[in-house]
Amino acid sequence: MAQKDELDVPIAWLWAEQAGESLIAHADSPLSPATFEFRAARDVLALTMLLAGIASRAPDLCASQLELIRDLLFADGPWLDWCDSRLGVVGPAGPDLRLARQARQWLLQGQLLLAPQHADLVCACAAAARPGAGCRIGLEQARRVIDACLTSRR
Repeated sequence: MAQKDELDVPIAWLWAEQAGESLIAHADSPLSPATFEFRAARDVLALTMLLAGIASRAPDLCASQLELIRDLLFADGPWLDWCDSRLGVVGPAGPDLRLARQARQWLLQGQLLLAPQHADLVCACAAAARPGAGCRIGLEQARRVIDACLTSRR
């Protein structure tokens, strides 16, 4: 907890977000930072790194750290269950934990919104138009990013 004269800055969360963005950029992903898909992937990566306790800078992530992230994203058990269990018992405190919980909530409640003139796309995008799309899309994109990063290291 910060003293009266100190700011309570979410350094770990800010680092995790930046690390997620760096991984997306390193993977040469076509995701634009202005898109729903980018934010979802960044938040999934940030939550995974923060809750797994990965504490180095993104460009310096070693292969074993990338493999750990991949294992967590591709695990047989649902990633969201792992995330929820970790949010309850480990690591980040204070503002880091608050922002991590907000990201988790956004991933669960976030959904793509389609303009009425694109109603014909609703059927094709039904999964993306439902709550929880942030989590589904974020996991899919984060898996692609990690696979690309691991492939480029080989």
